[in-house]
Amino acid sequence: MAMNTGIIVTEEKDRASVTSTTSKKTGDVNEESADGNIYKVYEITVKPFDIARIRDSYDCVNTYNQSSNADLHEIIVICRPEDCPTEMKKSTTHVYMGSYEYQDIIYYYWNIYEWVCDTLQRMTFKARSSFYTNLNNYISDINTSETVKKLWLKLHSK
Repeated sequence: MAMNTGIIVTEEKDRASVTSTTSKKTGDVNEESADGNIYKVYEITVKPFDIARIRDSYDCVNTYNQSSNADLHEIIVICRPEDCPTEMKKSTTHVYMGSYEYQDIIYYYWNIYEWVCDTLQRMTFKARSSFYTNLNNYISDINTSETVKKLWLKLHSK
């Protein structure tokens, strides 16, 4: 809200272990209008986002599209390079790694390390400080995966 865009971020409070299948949510994080219409869906992971997860994601987004008369056809997947499907169309850049089309949805894969740095750079100081506080609280939480904790340490050791 610091930039007065009117965009609301939702779903960010869910635990990393919550899957689309069990929660029926469209993604890990959504950008929405004040009245709840989803503009953009993000999947953020340090696990493979392969065809099984793509199908699961597709089912949830398709259900949302049908029930809300919405038109979501793009998902941003923020992950490590090794978590991308081998069948994706590869990009020649480091930040944007490529895309994978599944039925009528395109999954765009972004390098999590580069994306985090870029996103933090574009935030206001207050937003960046708040983000880091919330992220550190999440990472230090007893229920957060050890894999996530190790990758966070790795990211900060570079």
